Amino acid sequence: MSTTTGTAGHTLQAARWVIRIGWFHVTLYVAAAVWTVCVSVLTLQLPGLVVSAAVALLAGLWAAVVRAFERHRRWSWWVLVVTGVLSAGAGLLAPGAGLLAVAGNVLDVVFVLLLLHPDSRDWVTPDPVDRAPSGRPGARPGARACRDRPDG
Repeated sequence: MSTTTGTAGHTLQAARWVIRIGWFHVTLYVAAAVWTVCVSVLTLQLPGLVVSAAVALLAGLWAAVVRAFERHRRWSWWVLVVTGVLSAGAGLLAPGAGLLAVAGNVLDVVFVLLLLHPDSRDWVTPDPVDRAPSGRPGARPGARACRDRPDG
């Protein structure tokens, strides 16, 4: 379900943008992990591999949360909102932020605003119709069908 932005025929698919920005974050974390591995190996600084492992773990956790949001899991919306607010708040409180930090902070604020948009909240809100067992063999009770969700 998309919420209109005021212009006839145009809709803001905030949930889709949340997913895109979430995967962009994952890509940045993976790139940072690969970069720190390369630097650690080339400079023979093996303790840097611990940092690489931590960044790779963060990438994996973030990917799991974004994937859960794609699957309409309510808990993932809360995790994304809390981490987005904390990240944006930390960025706003950081003294002497450079251009890259400001760009990252703007992205965090946009991410939180998209999460708070009604479309993103509707994305993870279970439909009353879908709460009933589907009657399909092997289907778990309470499983939601995504037939009315936009595929992007």
